Amino acid sequence: MPNPSQLPEKDRVHGSWHSNFFSAHFNNPESVSSLMKLALTPEELEVFDLDTLRIDTDKLIDSSSLASGYSDLLAWVKLHGGEKLGVWILIEHKSRPDARAMVQILWYVALLYRMGRKPVIPILIYHGREQWRTEKSFHAFEHAKLPRSFLSLFQNRLIDFRVTFVSLREPDIKARLSELPLLKRVALRAMALIWDADVNDLVLLIEEARSVSDLQWQEFSASLKEYFVMAAKGVTIDDIRRSRQSQDPGDERMQQTLKDVEHLIYDTVDTAEQKGYDRGRVEHTSEIVRRMVQLGYTDEDIQAIVLLSEDEYSELKNRL
Repeated sequence: MPNPSQLPEKDRVHGSWHSNFFSAHFNNPESVSSLMKLALTPEELEVFDLDTLRIDTDKLIDSSSLASGYSDLLAWVKLHGGEKLGVWILIEHKSRPDARAMVQILWYVALLYRMGRKPVIPILIYHGREQWRTEKSFHAFEHAKLPRSFLSLFQNRLIDFRVTFVSLREPDIKARLSELPLLKRVALRAMALIWDADVNDLVLLIEEARSVSDLQWQEFSASLKEYFVMAAKGVTIDDIRRSRQSQDPGDERMQQTLKDVEHLIYDTVDTAEQKGYDRGRVEHTSEIVRRMVQLGYTDEDIQAIVLLSEDEYSELKNRL
């Protein structure tokens, strides 16, 4: 089993823009506390001394397939009145349904227990467009097709655990988000609406964060602008220009943010051309993927071999 440390950069499968944005805003103790408040009940939260929460910089590696994945967040928090007793919090983020999610989380949890890091509470944060239909219980998902006669005899002997699941697109999430710190709330709202987002959604998020200082906004908005340009299909240069014209000319923050997004769109196009993402290369990669699908490779294996992000692979596969 590999050591729980980061692989060299050249060996890493490119992360998606969703993962990049999530990591940029939630890889610190305050953010993990916010996610715990979103996932756990008030009674459960009272057990933890959140002031003691710390991030573990180790990355757990899922080498159960060629698609070597990484745990998104790992933290440790002390129990109230427990002296040195603490709990490990494992947070996994998904931007689309993943049939391997429960096995992947089981791999991480087993590795942590082997390292003596226990107990572990796994939390899954989901914000995909499609409804998550995978069972949240390992037993219900992995053993559902076993004969009932077998289950009636061996159900209590089979491995099971349940993940705490949070969907950022569920109907009642807005009220729960309102209890979080402002910028954490805005970041999660951006992830929830990104699939159908347009420039109006970006404007609303800018308005929602109006009360933060210019320095805080500058630090936060850098990744927000990039996220909208790269992941929101409804954000175009023409829409940005029209929105700038409709906004108050004296609103410097709004005008500058929209102007930055416009420039970022241009820069993104130029960068893509410089990297040589031309028609021939795309067609060549498509042919490789098509052949691997025919040969029975899994999506995870193909994505790892051709070194595409989740979004890039999904878009390419949809064109096949």
